[in-house]
Amino acid sequence: MKPFISQRIDMQIPQENSYTGLTNMPDNDDNFNKLSNDYTITDIDKVKNFTEGHDELLDFIHEITPLLNDYFPNYQKIIEFCEDPESRKLDFILISIKGSKFNEDYETLTKFKNEPIYKSKFSKNINGLVCVELW
Repeated sequence: MKPFISQRIDMQIPQENSYTGLTNMPDNDDNFNKLSNDYTITDIDKVKNFTEGHDELLDFIHEITPLLNDYFPNYQKIIEFCEDPESRKLDFILISIKGSKFNEDYETLTKFKNEPIYKSKFSKNINGLVCVELW
């Protein structure tokens, strides 16, 4: 007997909600609620688990967010956890900036990456755990 279509939809809803933001997700802390104002966060549980193991990581993301918003206003920004299949030491958070003019956006991204706050405000260990790239 085949499942009803509504049963399939009900089964997909939790997975889809993890990609739509944080407003419908239970047990969110203030840091992630603040991030959801500026970013779409994919696979929230993996992002949360990763940031819990790195104390200053969320602080660093919060610090660079206003700068990213200045450099890339009205652009969609996406946070996702990137897992290295061979070594957990190489896992990182990717902030993707979805734009439409790659050459101009690349120049802007280069300027952003040369900002002192991005380069040196936090320890190299924390800075190395966040990668900001164009999508």
